[in-house]
Formats: sequence, structure tokens, C-alpha cells
Amino acid sequence: ISQGVYENNGSTASSKKQGEVKQASLKKALIRKEFSSILRSSNLLIQSGMMVILPPILIFFLGTIQVKATNSFVAIAVAELIIKLMTSSNTISILAVSRDGEGALIAKTMPISAEQILWSKIFVGFVFSAITVTLSTVALAFVGGVNVLQVLGFFLSNILYAWAVNRFCVYRDLKKPRVHWKNIQEIIKNNFSSVIPMLLAFIPGLLVMGPTMVFGLVLSNLNTYAIGAIYIATTLLISGVYYAIVKLTTKNNVEELWDRIE
Repeated sequence: ISQGVYENNGSTASSKKQGEVKQASLKKALIRKEFSSILRSSNLLIQSGMMVILPPILIFFLGTIQVKATNSFVAIAVAELIIKLMTSSNTISILAVSRDGEGALIAKTMPISAEQILWSKIFVGFVFSAITVTLSTVALAFVGGVNVLQVLGFFLSNILYAWAVNRFCVYRDLKKPRVHWKNIQEIIKNNFSSVIPMLLAFIPGLLVMGPTMVFGLVLSNLNTYAIGAIYIATTLLISGVYYAIVKLTTKNNVEELWDRIE
């Protein structure tokens, strides 16, 4: 996570003259910088790899057990809680600013707006979360008794949740980043702030899990597609409300917060 990364991005941005060409080039440069910094850190890769691999495995095995014991809606209820907890533990976004180290201080002197930098961090964190959601959806699809409406609702709802939770984590780190470190392991291992997003994830997770279990157990006489439609409406509503709350609570003056980094 070198200082040169930001220096190169600064020169890339300033070399473009105006308009959409400049903006597109800058976005690509910032996204490349983010991926480059992640790929250079084995610790971040391990953390991200666990987030990507564990949920699909847990969802498939626990889902299969629940389908045999009860029905597919209980399996989906468990899957909803798992995916929300795991996507909320995305270290890439939780340490979005901190992992840049003192390079963040150099970025303050570059002709790049803080909003552009933060957008690239949210986007890259979301990419990893989206992979997790996609693989988890595939795993859920292979659980016996799950229909297409259930799978579709699970995917759409959690893609929306993934963007929202990554935005929340990035803005949270922006408020109190730890940019003075010698080895990134220092902030990864001593990162107690990562517990907060996971604890908060229990709220939307349980709000989806509870009704989904009730629908599956109480409305078992209804057509599974009818219950699936109710599930889609419920899970999308909760993820939509979560997204709206995150957007409203992250409307702080980004440039001001960025300037406070020291």
C-alpha cells in the first residue's frame, strides 16, 4: 500500500483534460489502485477468501439439513442470517481508509475528490461481497426443495444489502481511520471495530430470518411459489430499508472528514 500508488493516480487524473474521459480514467485508476493494494497483502486476501468461501459451504450443508428436518423456507431463513453476517465482516471495507496507511495523507494533496476515492473503495469492497452473494445463491439453488422465486429473492435482496453494508463500513472507517502503522497485520489483528458491523447485521438478518421461518411453518399449506413471493417482498423490503438508513446516515461532509485524517 505504497505512497506511489496515490502519486501515480494523481498524475493519471491530472493528465486528463476534462469531461467524461477524465472521470472514466480516474475511476479506473482508483479501482486499479484498490485491487492492487489488496493483492499485495496476503492477510487481506486470506480474510477476503474466508468471506467468499465459508458462506456457500455453510449455506449448502446447513440448508440441506434444514430441508430434511423441516422445509426449504427454514433453510433460506438460516441462509439469510449467514450471508448478512459474513458480508458485514468484509475487512476490505471495514479498513477501507486505514489499510492505505500514510498513503491516505498523500492522497489529500492530490487533485482527487474524497468522494471519488470513497466510491472506488465501496465498489471494490462490493465486488468481493457480490462474489460471496453469487456463490451463496448458487449453493442455495442446489439445496433440495428450493424454488426459483426463493433463489431470486435471496440474490436480489442480498446484493442490495451488500452494497449498503460496504458503504456503511467505508464511511465508518473514514471517521476514525488508523493510518500510522508499520505492518498491516497491526490493524487487521487488533481491529475490534469489525465486531460492530457484524453485531448490527443481526438486526436485518433476524428481521428476515424470523418472518421467513414463520411463513414456511405456518403457511405450509399454501403453494410454495405463493410463499416465495411473500418472502421476496419481505426480504427486499428489509434490505431496502437498511439501504435507505445507511444512505441517510452517511451523508456527512466527506471532504471535511477526509481533510481531518492525520
